[in-house]
Amino acid sequence: MSTVRNWTTVAESQYPWERDALDFVRQRFPTHEPYRAWSNFEFIADDGSINEVDLLTFTPQGFFLIEIKSRPGRLFGDAGTWTWEHEGRLFTDDSPLIAANLKAKKLASLLQRQKACQKKGRIPFIEALVFCSAPDLKCDLQGNARLRVRLRDRAEEGETPARPGILAAVKNRDCPGLESSPKGTHDRPMARMVSQAMEQAGIRPSQRHRKVSDYVLEQLVGEGPGYQDWQAGHATISESKRRVRLYLVRCGATAGERQTIERAARREYLLLDTLQHPGILRAHGFTEHEIGPALIFEHDPLAVRLDHFLAQQQDKLSIGARLDLVRQIAEVIRYAHDKKIVHRALCPQSILVTGVGSDRPRIKVFNWQVGYREGTSSSGVSRAVSATSHGEWLVEESGTAYMAPEALVDDQLGEHLDVFSLGAIAYHIFSGVAPAPSGLELSNKLRETKGLQISSVLNGAGEALQFLVQYSTHPEVPNRIDTAVDFLSGLDEVEKELTTPERDYVEDPTRAQQGDLLAGGYRVVRRLGQGACSVVFLVEREGRDYVLKVAGEPDHNGRLKDEAEVMGKLRHSHVIEFVGTVELGDHFGFLMWPAFAEKDKRLIETLGQRLRKEGRLHIDLLERFGEDLLGVVNYLEEQGIPHRDIKPDNVAVGMIGRGDKLHLVLFDFSLSRTPADNIRAGTSGYLDPLLPLRKPPRWDLHAERYAAAMTLHELATGSLPQWGDGNTDPSHLPPTTEITINPEAFDPGLREGLTAFFQRACRRDPKQRFDNAEQMLTAWRECFKHIDQEVPLSDQADETQFRELLAAATFDTSVAELGLGTRAANALDRANILTVEDLLTVSMRRLLRLRGVGNKTRREISVAVKILRERLGTPSRETTTATGQLEMPAETTDVTTLSVDLLADRVLKTGSREGETVQRTVTALLGLDPEVTDRWPSQADVARVADVTRGRIGQVVGKLQTRWTKDPAITQLRSDLVEIVAGQGGVVTVPELVESVLLARGSSQDEPQRTQLSGAVVRAAVEAERSMSEPRLLVRRDGDCVLVAQDGSLAGYARRLGESADQLADEDPLVAPTRVVERLREVPAPAEVNLSDARLVRLASAVSQHAAVSSRQELYPRGMLAIRAVRLSQGAFGGLRMLTVAQVRERVASRYPEAASLPDRPTLDDLLDDFVWEEAGKGGTGCYVSRLRDPFSVTSGTEPPPRYPTAPGRPEVGEVTLEEADARQFEERLQRAIKEGAFLSLLVNPKFHDRARDELCRRFPLQLVDFEGLFVDALMAVACKAGVNWDLVLKTDATPQAGDWDKLMILVGRVMPMLEERMLKAESTMLLIYAGLLARYDQMDLLTRLSQKVGRRDGIPGLWLLLPGDQQALIDGRAVPLLGPGQRARIPESWLQNVHRSGLQPLPMGDI
Repeated sequence: MSTVRNWTTVAESQYPWERDALDFVRQRFPTHEPYRAWSNFEFIADDGSINEVDLLTFTPQGFFLIEIKSRPGRLFGDAGTWTWEHEGRLFTDDSPLIAANLKAKKLASLLQRQKACQKKGRIPFIEALVFCSAPDLKCDLQGNARLRVRLRDRAEEGETPARPGILAAVKNRDCPGLESSPKGTHDRPMARMVSQAMEQAGIRPSQRHRKVSDYVLEQLVGEGPGYQDWQAGHATISESKRRVRLYLVRCGATAGERQTIERAARREYLLLDTLQHPGILRAHGFTEHEIGPALIFEHDPLAVRLDHFLAQQQDKLSIGARLDLVRQIAEVIRYAHDKKIVHRALCPQSILVTGVGSDRPRIKVFNWQVGYREGTSSSGVSRAVSATSHGEWLVEESGTAYMAPEALVDDQLGEHLDVFSLGAIAYHIFSGVAPAPSGLELSNKLRETKGLQISSVLNGAGEALQFLVQYSTHPEVPNRIDTAVDFLSGLDEVEKELTTPERDYVEDPTRAQQGDLLAGGYRVVRRLGQGACSVVFLVEREGRDYVLKVAGEPDHNGRLKDEAEVMGKLRHSHVIEFVGTVELGDHFGFLMWPAFAEKDKRLIETLGQRLRKEGRLHIDLLERFGEDLLGVVNYLEEQGIPHRDIKPDNVAVGMIGRGDKLHLVLFDFSLSRTPADNIRAGTSGYLDPLLPLRKPPRWDLHAERYAAAMTLHELATGSLPQWGDGNTDPSHLPPTTEITINPEAFDPGLREGLTAFFQRACRRDPKQRFDNAEQMLTAWRECFKHIDQEVPLSDQADETQFRELLAAATFDTSVAELGLGTRAANALDRANILTVEDLLTVSMRRLLRLRGVGNKTRREISVAVKILRERLGTPSRETTTATGQLEMPAETTDVTTLSVDLLADRVLKTGSREGETVQRTVTALLGLDPEVTDRWPSQADVARVADVTRGRIGQVVGKLQTRWTKDPAITQLRSDLVEIVAGQGGVVTVPELVESVLLARGSSQDEPQRTQLSGAVVRAAVEAERSMSEPRLLVRRDGDCVLVAQDGSLAGYARRLGESADQLADEDPLVAPTRVVERLREVPAPAEVNLSDARLVRLASAVSQHAAVSSRQELYPRGMLAIRAVRLSQGAFGGLRMLTVAQVRERVASRYPEAASLPDRPTLDDLLDDFVWEEAGKGGTGCYVSRLRDPFSVTSGTEPPPRYPTAPGRPEVGEVTLEEADARQFEERLQRAIKEGAFLSLLVNPKFHDRARDELCRRFPLQLVDFEGLFVDALMAVACKAGVNWDLVLKTDATPQAGDWDKLMILVGRVMPMLEERMLKAESTMLLIYAGLLARYDQMDLLTRLSQKVGRRDGIPGLWLLLPGDQQALIDGRAVPLLGPGQRARIPESWLQNVHRSGLQPLPMGDI
């Protein structure tokens, strides 16, 4: 340990990048009091965990624990997961701020226990910061992820602005996420006290040499509740690596706590001892350690957790890869179940992925510490391993989002727990979205949907996938898929649904059909349309979708090349995005990113198709689509690029980027280069009919804006306006004739504005029209400026009517007399439920499991039961307790883990002498009295129900508070509530708190009684807490919303969030999820608030008056109109040919659970435009069947396409031999490549390599690049500069992957950017030869980057790669990254002989 002035270096870091980061701070850190710093130390926390701290600073502005991350490249991610991208490689990990926060809390607790603090006061609050120290790091963290993260401080230099960094944070609190003022005292006395506490706490150098058995701990690789995972190396065999799990026993742990930890460790080892499966992380040993028990596992340093793998690879994973991952996991669980072992806590955080860069990544399941095994005589296992109590204590909160609700209840065992987790993991793998942020959120979701609905987040989810996920995650165990074997059978059905048999390769792309494989590996999803010059497909390759437009004939290639060149210059969100060109045999084509109206259903819909189906647009879409169209027209004007054929059929309707709102995307630029004097190119009705009157007759931008105006008119009215009588050519009408705009065709609220807009846009005299598209766009926006929002209806009236129907019912009333719907009455009759007494006696679970009953019918029955129970209570057929539990013999119970039912009995119990007033007060106060409508009644409400004075109620409540504070069970519950509230950001609504307690403690009752009882025990615990001298929780009421918070500022913040949520929900169209988060983040928040995006949205909705959260994190109004809910849920219907009414309801409700109920047929038919009802469908029960789509429109103009001669300068006469044809075709291909710019891999017989090189350079203007020579020269220069002996370089190069190979790769890493920069300066197409070193040093990505620069303004003219070989484009066995076969060509021997020019017959090459 060394101390220089006020900086204590506890130990020097062994990592140069970390030392560099510390030096950066140290050199700029003030040396005067009270500034102090401690770097690179370790401490053992109260929980027994080993914690390494990079830097701890005490300044007048705060006490900061700083986590240093030095990875270079680009950083992106969210508040939970960060990903670094560097040199084409990705590294994903949990946000380091999570670990830093945890360390800060542990260190604060440790320091506070020291004598120095006990005598002189409390230690200041320790705030966590992350210092991303790589000098050239590009930080793309957004939103909440940027809080308390700083880079290096940078002074202003030239045009580079100054940037506040880590020094600004610790010296001035200049950092997002830090309050403007620090908490506590930060003066000299406090600095001395902190220093003394650090010394007394035993702060010491990092003990990386700590040994566990024969292994030395090297690096922390994972951490969870009660354990830490370390990478460890063998003490004598450095190549041997292991994963060591340390089970932590906290300081001062009771014997019971120590035994719980030890049991968990032994349980995991005993379970794994009999599980020998390649998909299970293997345990090599169990040992004891000073910190606690330890397990030693196999270890792959390159393995990543499944959740991190999905974050990295989600967009790259094919359907086959996703299916394979789910199948591997399910196979492991089936194997474990065969061994009578249940995992109980399966989640992505418990699964490692190995072989990430391989064709088939493999999984390994670990974290078996909460599992159990049943003893059996038939499986080779003789000993039972019991399950741990409170297994959730050993599982991260994010992991509980994959656990069955019953898994969090102590006595729940069974294979069904793992089946649930399989379904939740499948949901994540297929959709890319976690089922919920936590077990609490998952429980809320399952309450609404009865099983996860993957269609709520995945457009195009098929029926088999929907069924598998929903019924493997059904919250009611009897309705859940029974076993892992059944799950795998269901997965087989999903595979059949998602994949189709391989079809033959099709050489002629114009003949391709669905499922056919084209050159380049593009499989046809479907044909979108065919025009005069091209065919358009939706294709897929390696899990990515493209729109492929290919020439109908080779003679049309030139025309498509022109269009591709135009599109390559356009970069606008409302212009279809150009990807690149391809060659499919003789056919030229180009690829575009599709704009899907329903993603994953892969629905490509044009505006024309939408208009033909739906007629004119609603106001919300009309405004948005108009802005989209005029915005892109304005952009084209600015770029000087015309479209020449704007019309609805050339405009796609789709979701852009990550948003889920529909927008317009303009495509088909095939007429863009049509000469201006061709005034007939275009489509009648949208083509300006007055072009012949121009002087001279030429197409102009007025015509472009006219086409846009016609399109907008069609959107607004469903039809085009008319000139004169509608038959005469407008150019022949009298000069005073103007277009007829019918004001009554517009919505009344828009009538005046739109009439004036279209009259001006379509004036006969172009000079009287809008001067430009920008002016036109401004006028369009003005039309919508004062439109009122549409107010959604509410379904409250329906339940009111329902209550009136049931008002006269008694226990003896027959079900037939209740006024239920026919379906509900029949379902109850078939279940032999004949009277109200029968109905109220039957378990709600049984009612909800009635077979063949739709969701609406179940809801109708549920509402009826709720209303009847509120009025009549539950029939007394058994002797029950206050909670309705059958009397059971008393037994000894741990009061700290009592269920909700038993807690309710305790708080409801009153003395025999206390009288009816006290009993009535208790039930009323706790919300259990039928006369109390408010679930959190005030004392005034209780006084009214009990018919006593308010003062008397106050006395009774005071006695109850005193009684409850003395109950150890309620005391424990109070602490649990404080922890729950803190975990949810410091503020929750009462329903959220009630649900959390219900989830944690469980109840055997049915709804609504279980929720009512949970509400009662929460109220009792909160009342007890409020009576304390220093209550940890407070209650705030805002109308019907009751908040429980840690302080008043948090409650006020929550109320402001609720107000903002109501405003967002009222917006039409719905605000995109990302924008919802942005708007909510704009609400001023207390500095200590650190809510995740999901929690932020949920809290805002919970506190709001009428905002609900959709499955996609949108905010929408509760009771939203059914038609709107259906429109917004179109993606949920994707990929299905048939839909039952129940499926429609289910899928809409899964996305918008609090929208108005959907109507019955036939009204429902009118809401489903993409489907038609067929009575004979689904075996005669009837279903909706998808309509056939309109063909994709490919517009053609009147200009003939240009043609390229096959052999310039030579007439085509006489018979052409096959060899001559090959040579001509190859020559033509090279000419096109030179002219247009291309990336080509040219294959040649190895013995003719030099001849080919010479011929290519002789015939074409190429820049010859000897890559090997360039590389070696650059490497020598870099080595010389670094002082590295060249002989050592050569020696290292001779033995790859051994010796100093890593150091050689550092030199290579310096050389490659130099070479790439040099090659990017090429002024002509390069011919690259001798490229073997790219493969040797794993630098093949250079070719990918260069190929992407071909033909661009900031790129290179072209790149040809000359390779020895005949069939495959390989460099030392490594495949060249090609977009398609069009980038690969074999050099014909006849071309080398020049027979296509000389007319000679080819000679054997050996004779030349």
